Amino acid sequence: MRKLASAVIAMAAFSALASYSLCTERAEPASAAQKDAFVFARSTETQEENLWLWRDGAKLQPVTTGKGVGRFVLVKNPPAVVYQVPVGEPNPYQRYGLTYKLLDTDDSESSEPVLIDKPENNLSDLNHIVSPDGSRAVFTRVDLEKFGGADYDAGLWQRQLGATQKKTELFWKSSQKHPGMIHVPVAFSPNGKYLAAQRTPFSAGDIGDSLIIDTRTRTVYRVFTRARVELWHPKGDKILASRIDSTTGRRVFFMGTLDVSDWKPVTPEGISDGSPAFSPDGKRLAVHARNEYGDSLGIWIVDVLSGSRKKLTQLGGLPKWSIDGKKVFFRRRDDSTEWVPEIWVIDTAGGEPKLLVKNGDRMRVVSSPSESGTDEGGR
Repeated sequence: MRKLASAVIAMAAFSALASYSLCTERAEPASAAQKDAFVFARSTETQEENLWLWRDGAKLQPVTTGKGVGRFVLVKNPPAVVYQVPVGEPNPYQRYGLTYKLLDTDDSESSEPVLIDKPENNLSDLNHIVSPDGSRAVFTRVDLEKFGGADYDAGLWQRQLGATQKKTELFWKSSQKHPGMIHVPVAFSPNGKYLAAQRTPFSAGDIGDSLIIDTRTRTVYRVFTRARVELWHPKGDKILASRIDSTTGRRVFFMGTLDVSDWKPVTPEGISDGSPAFSPDGKRLAVHARNEYGDSLGIWIVDVLSGSRKKLTQLGGLPKWSIDGKKVFFRRRDDSTEWVPEIWVIDTAGGEPKLLVKNGDRMRVVSSPSESGTDEGGR
């Protein structure tokens, strides 16, 4: 049972650090005073990762120090970061709590981090995302001793953010037991009315089911079988979902409403799409495309209305839009034997990409309306 729990927890953590968790926010016009900024993870010689802040025209600024951080997501207003911190010593698994910290995006004095949730006993916080209004974090709370059992359901939990901290409370729990499964919060609708959660199975070959939870009644409104909601459109009227082709294993994106009969494929034949990000106006979609053999085809820009696409850059993945939608930040590996990750930027109108950060990974763009908060490892 311990080996099963270890495998399931590792897969759940990887899904959180690899592809599944999202936080979509309402698109707003960028003002002239707004400058691009992003938070990224940087490895140390001991392989621990801490967070740094990159701002256009400013020096790199450390956000965290210490034992390293796990998954992290951004809060839009005020700009802040919520990240995992190790709690206690591994016994044998590492437990995680959640910390909230304001970001210094205007040269203000550094604020102290606040530990907002420190689970006790064998509990650990995973897969957290933040509501569009920045008022609460929703996450999976796992009991490491019981995880993987036939009658176990971790459920979804929530914690209020900001000055008025309250007790962590259960947000939603399935009325059915799902052996070997875990529920992962994925994306809020821009108005916060719905929350997409993924019922992730133990089997790595099964994408699982996507549940649309009404946040007011905390009941399941829709279930999409063998599908996953990737992103909510910035305007809130549509979703981007994905399914795995059973024959080829390709990940195919679909655009549509909460009525599955309305879904239309966005991914062409012979292509597998990943790492999606909507432009601030919702008219374009950046994706990391691969061929059916898994080879990277670079970053492409998809016209949401027509479905047409063009290549932006051959080398790179994990695309993120600038605030004004004129540039795309992305992750690229260098050509050294260490294969160190780097962060680059390219103009969507064309031109050569520019290197911004060496030894930078797991990037989140501050104030981006389509910031997913994903930790994709190259999907």
